[in-house]
Amino acid sequence: MHRRGYWFILFIAAISGCGSGNTYSVRGRVLLDDAPVAGATVTFMPVNGKGRPADGFTNAEGVFRLKTLKEGDGALKGDYIVVVSRTDAVPEPPQAEPGDTKSVNAHYKALKAKRPKSPPLPPIYADGAKSPLRVTVPADGEVVLRLEAQANPGTAKQGATKRGSAEKK
Repeated sequence: MHRRGYWFILFIAAISGCGSGNTYSVRGRVLLDDAPVAGATVTFMPVNGKGRPADGFTNAEGVFRLKTLKEGDGALKGDYIVVVSRTDAVPEPPQAEPGDTKSVNAHYKALKAKRPKSPPLPPIYADGAKSPLRVTVPADGEVVLRLEAQANPGTAKQGATKRGSAEKK
């Protein structure tokens, strides 16, 4: 009985491929008004809702690599809505004695004064229902996601030159 169960499980795993499918390497850049966007999360969401999303994070040059199952494996073949968002993390307060609110407040005021004023990303790009960014995987070459600070709702497809476009390089 055990032997039959073992072969059954092995058979099911072999025909399902454990749900991984073939992924394609996807590398790209995120630009806001032609300037690199650092620290953003890029998520490729399947258009039809079937399949697996893929995500990545931008570095200081706005460059990202997608992962679906493991780091850098890319995305499954298909059409995607692209969502781009960014949040700025707040550092921990300094070590202070209990009740010492003056040093903590001074610390945060100093951080606020020194903090670089990076422009926020327009909320349209963070909403999967509204994002105009569309990409088809496999992509030929680098995917460039061009965001515009004055974004208005609309559509833009891969290779388009409209605001909020995704293009292949």
